[in-house]
Amino acid sequence: MSFKVKIVLLFLLVGLIPYFITMVVFGNSLMQEREQTMNYELNTQLNITVERIQQHIQRVKSNVKYIATSEVMNDFFTEDLDRRISRVLEKKKEELHLIGDFYLLENSQKVVASSDFNAIGKKIQKDFLFCEAYISPFDGKKVARLCVEYSLENIKYFFSNSEFRHYYVVHATQELYKPVEFESSIEARVQLEGLNETYIVLEEDKEYAYKTFYK
Repeated sequence: MSFKVKIVLLFLLVGLIPYFITMVVFGNSLMQEREQTMNYELNTQLNITVERIQQHIQRVKSNVKYIATSEVMNDFFTEDLDRRISRVLEKKKEELHLIGDFYLLENSQKVVASSDFNAIGKKIQKDFLFCEAYISPFDGKKVARLCVEYSLENIKYFFSNSEFRHYYVVHATQELYKPVEFESSIEARVQLEGLNETYIVLEEDKEYAYKTFYK
């Protein structure tokens, strides 16, 4: 190989090294930017869904407060013999599309009225989302509680899933309502206010998420 050829090759090599370094740095920068963009998009969509769920929970609580102070609650003193309270609770359950029931409980935990007619007259122990005291209009004492049971299945109504992206619930250490397992994925999660140890997770298949970038 002649000296001239060697010089030309050396110049080419010296010229290409900065190019390759620049491309590697640029590629890494693009990858980080893409990851940040995808994470931001996931978190934005998740926060919109969680906000809708929180609004539904707040609506349920507001209805409990409203009913607990309504005139119909005075039927408590006749043990809701004509089931007027129970019918109001049943109707409210239908309006809210609620999976779960309303219960009017004496201090002894006996059910006086409920959207679940089969529970009336029984003593129950349940995990309630929210309870509101019923105060007697005659002596101002707390004589009962109006409580609402809120199944986590209510949350599924707000999930919009696809083949490559889905929501699921993490409650304590359990994963609930997860459609499939992705081999690898990216995810975002937010804790629900008012529901202990309950998180909503939005997960996307990683290969699908990066498909455009890889191309």
